[in-house]
Amino acid sequence: MGVLLVVLVVALGLMGVGYAKWSDAVDISATATSGIGNDTLMMTGRDGHLEEEARYWVSNTSRVLLPDPDRIVIHIANAVSGASYYCDFSIQNGGTIPTQIQSISIFPSPSNEFAVNVSGVAKGDVIDPGQSVAGTVSISVSDQGKGLDYDAWVTFVTVFWNQ
Repeated sequence: MGVLLVVLVVALGLMGVGYAKWSDAVDISATATSGIGNDTLMMTGRDGHLEEEARYWVSNTSRVLLPDPDRIVIHIANAVSGASYYCDFSIQNGGTIPTQIQSISIFPSPSNEFAVNVSGVAKGDVIDPGQSVAGTVSISVSDQGKGLDYDAWVTFVTVFWNQ
């Protein structure tokens, strides 16, 4: 009889633990919204050609390409010493939710021959739906870069941003 009593007490205890675990619930209320992201990188200069310091045309051997939606590829052929080349661009948010510029990378890294800068657009900039940001990639050529060919890739990574 004593053994049966101990077994019943242990069984009742296990049922209590099981019930406590089974009834442990947490209610979470939240609102989820969705949207469409659609950033577009566009050239705003002269038909994809680089422009020099005074915004004049550079030879057709120097050019700008947009091989994918988030990258500008700039090719300079036979660089002129002391010259600065400019490429104007804009990033437009054609989606329904804000996007943020997560990073801007330049490859290859600037060297003694060429200095590459991106202005007008910065990491952390937020682009609201229907809005755009404008910027300029500038490449300055030192005396050591005279007559050289140079390719630069500027890549923009954007992410969806929710306030």
